[in-house]
Amino acid sequence: MVRNILLKRALHTADPAPRLNFWRIQYGNLLDLAVIDWCKLFGSDDAENEPIHWKNIADDQDSFRSALLSQLAITQEDWETYWQQMKRHRDYNAARHDPRREEITTYPVLDKALESAFFYFEYVQQEIGRRGWSLPPADIRAYARDFEAECLGVARIALASTKDIPEAVGPMRLP
Repeated sequence: MVRNILLKRALHTADPAPRLNFWRIQYGNLLDLAVIDWCKLFGSDDAENEPIHWKNIADDQDSFRSALLSQLAITQEDWETYWQQMKRHRDYNAARHDPRREEITTYPVLDKALESAFFYFEYVQQEIGRRGWSLPPADIRAYARDFEAECLGVARIALASTKDIPEAVGPMRLP
């Protein structure tokens, strides 16, 4: 999820409104995958179907929740609103098709998803460190900075190399 968010962010920085459907589809796919993966960690907490959900890995859920909200600098109510937005996008747009859904007018912003994923990773890293194990990378935030910078360089080259390709098919519109 972290890499999908960072790649999407790098692409958006390189060109926030790409002309070709090829790129718009890639941007949308990265969003959908990031939301689906985020929901594995923070969506539904069914222990059988979502064993890596935070509630299934944190021994002290109250402490984890408090630390997460503090890290994100949000209230429990803000978290619930964000959680609903992410879950709604997953349920109605990314993972399932609901024919009753309305036209998509807003998309989740992934900043809180990224920060909560960092928090989750650092929590897991700390827990397994107590057992004498390690989980690379040692510094997820440094890795993320380096990965995003690399993606931005590649994105600029890739987008520039397709700037003169004409759009031959156009977008597909559902009835």
